[in-house]
Amino acid sequence: MRWLLVLTLLLAGCGFHLQGSAPAQAELPVFSISGLPESHPLVQELDHQRSLYRQQPEHQWRAQISELQWQQRALSHAVDGTAVEYELRLELHVDVLDQQSQTVMSFPVSVAGDYSFSPTLILSKGVEETRLREELIQRTASIILRRLAYH
Repeated sequence: MRWLLVLTLLLAGCGFHLQGSAPAQAELPVFSISGLPESHPLVQELDHQRSLYRQQPEHQWRAQISELQWQQRALSHAVDGTAVEYELRLELHVDVLDQQSQTVMSFPVSVAGDYSFSPTLILSKGVEETRLREELIQRTASIILRRLAYH
């Protein structure tokens, strides 16, 4: 048990952090979001996750989100040809502009996940797909904020 404690302290001391966790020292430029309505789930998730970062008021940027699209495709089929597993993919493009509308950075974002489908459990398919969409939006917001924090 002691070796686990020692290993944990060594990893923490060298700056290691779990994937997906925002390091405390990360600073995020102050930015506005355009291209999507304020009520869009991605905009709301970006606003929510901003609280994990310290703000850099000397940077005033605008994140222009475009080409947002959801794609769904069947991954596997049953013997009768019906789809039993689907892949759901969220793709978009982000252009970050400064106060003079000059491009600071530009990058695509693509995240994907899969879910199962059973014709006997029609209602659960909708719940599973909705949860996956929420997870993909959270992952997308995290990717965008990390790119802005480490520009």
